[in-house]
Amino acid sequence: MAAAAAFGRAVLTAGGTMLALGAATMAVSSVGMGVARVVLARRKAATAVDCPSCAGEGRVRCAACRGARVIEHHPFAGDALLFAGAVSARTPWCACPMCGAAGEQVCVNCLGERTVLPAPREVRLYFCEAEGAR
Repeated sequence: MAAAAAFGRAVLTAGGTMLALGAATMAVSSVGMGVARVVLARRKAATAVDCPSCAGEGRVRCAACRGARVIEHHPFAGDALLFAGAVSARTPWCACPMCGAAGEQVCVNCLGERTVLPAPREVRLYFCEAEGAR
């Protein structure tokens, strides 16, 4: 019986230690990630330029409806059985499914943040041949 009690205390102690170590690791990781996020945000703010795709607006005109918010949609235009050869004079319009009838979409270049990091400059490497070496 004493062995079982000792074993139970050992398991409880080990479990408590693992729980404490896990919590400490999570706290250190969270602080580290928070610091890294702040440093990267400040670096981006210092070097960022307006997005060239959306001109710093964060949104672009919808490519599907071209900003009209509706598209022409003929769901059964190719089905000869439903129309029996006669196409309706009415033009069915529906809300644009790409932009949700907003006429604009979030810019995919800056993801709506309005700024991007500048493109890296081209680096040219020049190699010199040693004298007499080929």
